[in-house]
Amino acid sequence: MNVNNNNCPHLSHLCLHVLRAPDVNPFRNPLYGRGQETGGEDAWVNSQVAIEYVLGLQDGPGNSKYLQSTAACKHIPLYDTQTPAPNTHDFNVTRRDMMDYYMEPWRACATVAHSASMMCSYGAFNGLPDCAHGDYLNGVIREGWNWGGFIVSDCDAVDGIYSHHHSFNTPEESAAAAMNAGVDLDCGPFYQDYLADAVSKGLTTEANVARAA
Repeated sequence: MNVNNNNCPHLSHLCLHVLRAPDVNPFRNPLYGRGQETGGEDAWVNSQVAIEYVLGLQDGPGNSKYLQSTAACKHIPLYDTQTPAPNTHDFNVTRRDMMDYYMEPWRACATVAHSASMMCSYGAFNGLPDCAHGDYLNGVIREGWNWGGFIVSDCDAVDGIYSHHHSFNTPEESAAAAMNAGVDLDCGPFYQDYLADAVSKGLTTEANVARAA
């Protein structure tokens, strides 16, 4: 994406600042190395910070015909918990804790600030990698909150479904799992390398890819 509208004046409505922010993970663990980016450990305060951050980046609600920049609320979810192997750890979390606490800032991003994007992260919870959790990415965020933005992976998080978590037997199955779960963009080469074969093998559909595009 261009970061300056002067770079493409004939397509100025397509030239955006795409910022991978804000970090809205609750800051519960002092070992979290990016805690200074967050609004703190309180879910309500974090939500209010997220709202103002997103509205500031995206020029407020309805202030212009086109977005001048896009926010990406990150990192869905539980990214603040540091472990010796954060990319492979699988956390057990109740649905109530997820919805009442961990996901509350993303609800604010989706329903109040209308963030154009969100980012899924490297970890896993309740037996599935974050970027393969369709019940939250599609079910809660898109359908439950009626959100129409795009979901991007943290860099190489889709690759991590296969190479770190070993959740599926093949790279094609892993790419399809992320696509089926609602990950529109892969920050990394994994979709490019394996998604076409996943469609050919019937693991995901051209309709899903078209929706993501």
